[in-house]
Amino acid sequence: MHLVPGSIFELAELQHLLAGEWNRVRTRAALVASGHGLLIDPLAAVRTSAISSHPEWTRLHLQGDGLGGDLRCSPDSLPFESDSMQLIVARHVGDMLDPGSGIEAELARVLAPGGMLLLFGLNPLSPWRFWLSRQVRQGWRLPGYRSAGRMRRTLDDCKLSVVGREFLGGAWPKRPLQTSPAGERLAGAIWEGAWLLAARKQRLGMHPIPLRAGRRRVPINHGLAQSPSRRLSS
Repeated sequence: MHLVPGSIFELAELQHLLAGEWNRVRTRAALVASGHGLLIDPLAAVRTSAISSHPEWTRLHLQGDGLGGDLRCSPDSLPFESDSMQLIVARHVGDMLDPGSGIEAELARVLAPGGMLLLFGLNPLSPWRFWLSRQVRQGWRLPGYRSAGRMRRTLDDCKLSVVGREFLGGAWPKRPLQTSPAGERLAGAIWEGAWLLAARKQRLGMHPIPLRAGRRRVPINHGLAQSPSRRLSS
C-alpha cells in the first residue's frame, strides 16, 4: 500500500534541493566563528553531514505549528539565551509557518553579535511553484511562498543586516540522480527554486566622544612674536 507523504519536503526532488542547500551551509560556515549552532529543518528525516568548524548543534524541525527535535517549543519562544548562537540555519520556516509565527524575531534574539543566520525559502518566482501545485494530494500543505525581498524586510525590522543573497536549485525540479546538461544552469538566476539570505547581527562597539565644534584659539605671546629671528641677525 502506498503511503502519501506528510510533507512536500519528502518528495525526492525537494530532498535533492535540501542536499544542495546544505552544501551552501558548509561553505558559509567556514566564514563564521566557531561556537554552538542551531538548525531548523522543514521535517525530521533530513540527512545532514557534519561540519567540522561547528560540531555542536541543536537540531529542530517543523512539527505542525511548533518545533520538535532535540526539544519541543513554539516558534515565538525559543528556549535559548539571547546572543547564544554563532550560526543559525533555518530552512523553509517562512514557507511552512504562518507569517505571524514570530520565528524571525526569536532567531534574531538568539543570534550572537557577529554571528550569521542562513535563511532558506522557496522562490515564488520560480517554475518550481507550478510543478509543486501539481503535486497536491489530500492532506498536503503547500508552502506559503514568502519572497526573498519580503523576508529581507522582515529581517531588517528585526535589526539584522542582510549581507548576501543567492538563488539555487535550478529552474526546474530534479531527482537526486539527475544532472543538468552543461550550460543549462545559470548560477544565481532569480528563477531558481530556492533563495538563501545570509544575515548578521552587528556587534555593539564603543563610540568615540565627539570633539567640541569649532577651531581652538591659541594665545599668541607678543613678546616672542616681536623678537628678531636669529637667522636674520648679522
